[in-house]
Amino acid sequence: MIEIRPSNQKRSRGVLLPPIPRGKSARILQSPAPSAPTSLKEVYQKHSEISQKRISNEKDT
Repeated sequence: MIEIRPSNQKRSRGVLLPPIPRGKSARILQSPAPSAPTSLKEVYQKHSEISQKRISNEKDT
């Protein structure tokens, strides 16, 4: 059973993935493309802010 499942999963991935992007995930894939750089910048800024807070907390202690 264990040996059969990986092959079935590979087949199901090839069959299931193409139709999914055509529907809901197609919109999801199309929408984040333009907003990706801004979101990445926001995440990077948040990460830097968190790291600065951690550094300040370490200095306080």
